[in-house]
Amino acid sequence: ISVAIKFVERNIPANKLKRFKNEIHFCERNQHKNIVEILDRGYVILGNKEYVFYVMPLYAETLRDKMKAKINPEDAVTIFAGLIEGLGYAHKLGTIHRDIKPENIMFKANSLDPIICDFGIAHFAEDELLTIIETKKSDRMANFQYAAPEQRVKGEVATAQTDIYAAALILNEMFTNEIPQAGDYKTISSVAPDYKYLDDVFTQLFKQNASDRLYPEETILTEMKVRAEQYK
Repeated sequence: ISVAIKFVERNIPANKLKRFKNEIHFCERNQHKNIVEILDRGYVILGNKEYVFYVMPLYAETLRDKMKAKINPEDAVTIFAGLIEGLGYAHKLGTIHRDIKPENIMFKANSLDPIICDFGIAHFAEDELLTIIETKKSDRMANFQYAAPEQRVKGEVATAQTDIYAAALILNEMFTNEIPQAGDYKTISSVAPDYKYLDDVFTQLFKQNASDRLYPEETILTEMKVRAEQYK
């Protein structure tokens, strides 16, 4: 088996080290086909430096790689559904990823099952915490291309719907190769007319206020199925 090793120096700032340990702890305790698997973990001394590390499978490609190669519409639907299922699992455990983007979504070779990786800035439920960290849910930590409106405002709180917003942007991008940022965004139906029903789902996720977004995940998946049947 080919593996990848993620590691940090042990003498990095305390909060960063704690986040890394919490990431390991969460992924070890909670196994799901759409969440990164941790195969091993530990400490190692190389030269005069000590490192904390974990071992994960070496995945074949990221969602960004798939996007560059162009994703066919039905595969995009499958990938989005898998992403929503993985987020649903994490959210039920009180974990908010806060940095969902194509580079953090991996795939095994010839697979359409997305695997959510890099929980390094996630907010974890208290019972998932291995170590207490001083930062709060309102911390502004995200890749701003995929950041929800609440992540751009100081003091606003990230919720499960914050991750859903990023997933919605990715859904649209898989079809249009653009990240929606304003009201005149490129629609899915403009490039794939048979998938117009996804525009209806997207508009329910692409909401300014987190509480207005379609949620929870089971509702999103049901809405996709219902809309697809209506359009057929």
